[in-house]
Amino acid sequence: MEVPNQSLQVHALKLSDIRGWSMLCEDPISMLALHIPEEDRCIDILELIEMDKLLSFHAHTLTLYAALCYQSNYKTAHVLCRHVDQKQLLYAIKSEYMSGPLRQGFYDLLIAIHLESTATTMEVCKNEYIIPISHELKVMENIEEIKNLYSPYFPLDIVRDYVMMSLAESVEINQVHNRDPIGGSNENLFLPLLKLVDRLLLVGMLRDEDVEKLLIMVCPETWDSTFEKEGKDEHRKGLLSMKMAEGAKLQMCYLLHHLCDIQLRHRVESIIAFSHDFVGDLQTDQLRRYIEIKQSDLPSAVAAKKTREFRCPPREQMNAILCKFKRTTGGGDKPYLAPQF
Repeated sequence: MEVPNQSLQVHALKLSDIRGWSMLCEDPISMLALHIPEEDRCIDILELIEMDKLLSFHAHTLTLYAALCYQSNYKTAHVLCRHVDQKQLLYAIKSEYMSGPLRQGFYDLLIAIHLESTATTMEVCKNEYIIPISHELKVMENIEEIKNLYSPYFPLDIVRDYVMMSLAESVEINQVHNRDPIGGSNENLFLPLLKLVDRLLLVGMLRDEDVEKLLIMVCPETWDSTFEKEGKDEHRKGLLSMKMAEGAKLQMCYLLHHLCDIQLRHRVESIIAFSHDFVGDLQTDQLRRYIEIKQSDLPSAVAAKKTREFRCPPREQMNAILCKFKRTTGGGDKPYLAPQF
């Protein structure tokens, strides 16, 4: 006999002998049913944990669905959304009682349909930087006509909030031996969460506060400012130091690799953003000083000496400008340091 995890609150009221009874359910509970056409019946998908053959069949079916979306097959992805829609995916990834193979299958399917294409593009182009020069490129908005050429829409903000909360709870629970983890094993607990966080990081869905929380979960001793090694956090462990399955460790390496790539990209973009405005100001100042010299009544020898800076190669001009900064900042022999980002 199957016992539900949460019982419905049903109110019954007898209206009359003729009209019979009236029943009202205040808070209905969602469930995901599996239809078996050969037997013309439906079963709860959570019951597949007791049916090995059906469980294996549907886990491989989810793997097949994910494989159909390979190489940015957007048309197939849109078609698959009719079979596995938003409500089903959200229910599956949030279910704490989903069997391990189905849990990984639904997470992989979510990634394949809605995230994998953009994440793969970002990963391949990690060493390429597109720098808009003109004003039109800087203010360019999304083109409405080509929205169907991308992955189907999915509320990734809801997924992001849930997966960060779920990962934090998993790290907290796994501080000591976890006898009955979600999914049935340590790998089924951490691998789908880490893989989804990694893809959300690549597509740019993680906010600054999410990345900060993620770093604290990875190594609290390094990133948590309130960490007390000799006090309350003496036995506290992060993802790097706690016991995890080999598959989860490999996915953790991918996540750290992509974190380093994004940090490098942000540093390059910060330098470019700073230098774009900085060089513009330098050129404006050079033009002003050049015009002032040309408009003054200086002797030719003096004017030639003062305009020598503008006739030098760009590298020598930059060295002269840096030396000027060195003198104006009062550093003496102290070298000029560029702003830190």
